[in-house]
Amino acid sequence: MCLREFKHMKDFRPHSPLFFAVATGLLGTVQGSDEIDFNRDIRPILSENCFYCHGQDPAERKADLRIDTFEGATEDLGGYKALVPGDADASELFYRMITDDEDELMPPPESHRSLSKEEIDLVRRWIESGAEYDKHWAFVPPVKKESEGTIDEKWVKNDIDHHVSAKINGRKSSTSAEASPETWLRRIHLDMTGLPPTPQAIDAFLESVKASGEAAYAAAVDQVLASPHTGERLAIDWMDVARYADTHGFNNDSSREMWRWRDWVIDSFNANMPYDQFITEQLAGDLLPNPTLEQKIATGFGRNHVINSEGGIIDEEYRVEYVADRVRTLGMAWMGLTLECARCHDHKYDPISQKEYFEFFAFFNNVSEVGEDGRLANAVPLMVAPTTQQQEDEAKRRKQIAALENEKAKLVKNADISSLSKEHHPLKYDETLKPTAPGSVLMIDPDYPQHTKLAFAKSKQPMVEEGISGSAFRIDGSTISEVDRNLVKTGSKSKVTYSFWIKPDRLVGEQTIFSNAAYEQNAESVNFGRGLDIRLVDNQVEYRQAVVFPGYGQAIRTSGGGISTDEWSHITIVSDGQALDPVLKRAQVSWIQIYINGIEQPSRILADDLTRHTDTNIMNKPFRLGADYRREGEPVNHFTGLIDEMAIRQSFSTTEEVFNEF
Repeated sequence: MCLREFKHMKDFRPHSPLFFAVATGLLGTVQGSDEIDFNRDIRPILSENCFYCHGQDPAERKADLRIDTFEGATEDLGGYKALVPGDADASELFYRMITDDEDELMPPPESHRSLSKEEIDLVRRWIESGAEYDKHWAFVPPVKKESEGTIDEKWVKNDIDHHVSAKINGRKSSTSAEASPETWLRRIHLDMTGLPPTPQAIDAFLESVKASGEAAYAAAVDQVLASPHTGERLAIDWMDVARYADTHGFNNDSSREMWRWRDWVIDSFNANMPYDQFITEQLAGDLLPNPTLEQKIATGFGRNHVINSEGGIIDEEYRVEYVADRVRTLGMAWMGLTLECARCHDHKYDPISQKEYFEFFAFFNNVSEVGEDGRLANAVPLMVAPTTQQQEDEAKRRKQIAALENEKAKLVKNADISSLSKEHHPLKYDETLKPTAPGSVLMIDPDYPQHTKLAFAKSKQPMVEEGISGSAFRIDGSTISEVDRNLVKTGSKSKVTYSFWIKPDRLVGEQTIFSNAAYEQNAESVNFGRGLDIRLVDNQVEYRQAVVFPGYGQAIRTSGGGISTDEWSHITIVSDGQALDPVLKRAQVSWIQIYINGIEQPSRILADDLTRHTDTNIMNKPFRLGADYRREGEPVNHFTGLIDEMAIRQSFSTTEEVFNEF
């Protein structure tokens, strides 16, 4: 890019309002020019003064006259037409603009709108030139215009200079004197980086101009464009359009961390990312084939809206407001349209119907979020977004872990565990410890009447059959046995180990084993799924804990060989709730291990967004053995089969302890 190109390109930054204006020919009417552009010159006049009563909204249309389309404006109205192309005097539209009769004048005086002489003259010239309509400018792809003739100007060096010179001459203006080298350098530094050049940079540039002349300007521009500060400066306009902020904007206005998305925008400008890619990745980066982490981060564009954390709000109302915000921003940032007007009615000025508004709305109405949010940093859904350096460090650690896993696999393969897997080791516990004491074990089993009676003090015990060791509970859904929630101190910050033997009658669909999760309310409720869930999904084991599921919850499911119906299987679930992420200040589902028959299972993470109220016990109902909480009349996912030696340990069990207990 040479000096002259940069001089007149300095305000033509992609994504800036002026860029859109130039791309669509909206720089303003040239005084004295015979060229009339409908979108630039005429549409604003008609939109401001006529379309409300004679536009696309049939509910507000007066006299059954529509002039926002050529077909409507030229329709025969019984011997006359609103618009007669080529003949302003025969056009009712023009007559109504100039009449002295207040009963026929348009816009009517009571509307408190009026047309200036210049606007009336533009309409007249437009009609006489043929009254051509164009599509709304937002739907017209930008087209590069040819140079407007050869202008005898010494400073004209490129196409943009030709256009600017033609506009200046049309206004009978003149150019300023060429700036001095140091002034020029200061201008490009301030415009492109927001920072002035250093004294050393000015001295070096002046020496370069003496030595190489015009080439020094091009080199200086390249140097400034290569600065990382250029991306920071160019991103400022986009940050405003995308409503970027580091707080939530409502109520107690707690902080949020969106700087990874901000850095993505800056990096995109510095890398000169193509505009179509810039659009695509921010709107739907996560929907691209095999999306990268950076493409997912780009979709943070849609999460920059204000968030309300006030306890008295209607949750669903604000969830809908967040969706509406995305539609509004889509229209403003990408389409140059005020889509939000069509939320309540067909748009009065832009060609958008209310139906089309809610078609846009539907695209954004599937995010797992809640309206009352944001008290604890960012709102869900969340994802871990490490920096490039953190990703490199993580890759090194994964290699180390893989090597250790290989060593572990060799040891397991060479170990003789056949006798251990067939021998049952009854779990022992210290009877002197209360069930809720740290390190204690609560036994819910027919062979441990002291604890079982305490646990089932307020509910009926299930039937009893022969188990793997002594007696086991038979669960078939005929009775619902509840366990005192105060005997199970668990939550996202609690160290806890669940273990039990199980022999299911069937392995189809979902079966709840142990739960106090509440599913009585609608899925949009702020309490839907609140609690803990241990269940079978076909032959796999799933563990959930949530404040709201899945928006504020964790879920992990095994993906190994699973269990069968013809033999007993031992299941252990270990949660190290104290191992909080130092950055996110929350427990991660990856720190939950599920074992089957003493062997840790490969697992699939289904949700990892437990961020609200993680400092409290998230359980607010008694636990149920073999069932969760459902609305009356709704099918309950009862477990059917035998459960033996259910133990809840108020501590974290190591892999060795899990295997020994098995």
